[in-house]
Amino acid sequence: MRIALAACLLGAGLLPGRAAAAQPNGLWITNEQNVSLEAFMSNNQLYDQLNALSRRFPDALRLEQAGSSNEGRPIWLGWVIQTNQP
Repeated sequence: MRIALAACLLGAGLLPGRAAAAQPNGLWITNEQNVSLEAFMSNNQLYDQLNALSRRFPDALRLEQAGSSNEGRPIWLGWVIQTNQP
């Protein structure tokens, strides 16, 4: 179940892929690292992806707004619901 969920989220672009040029350095970025923010979705794109998943799998994913950021953008919360279906 975990592998299928991770594959689903990765396919939907909700999990970051591996960065080929970056080397792990903890929380700090060095000058040698190539860091790009192009892979991140906008808030609207994230909502569209999550909403599509919740419509496709209504018995497995429930989506709700948990609050708002300081800029007034919605913060989305996705509830993954365990079902007894295989």
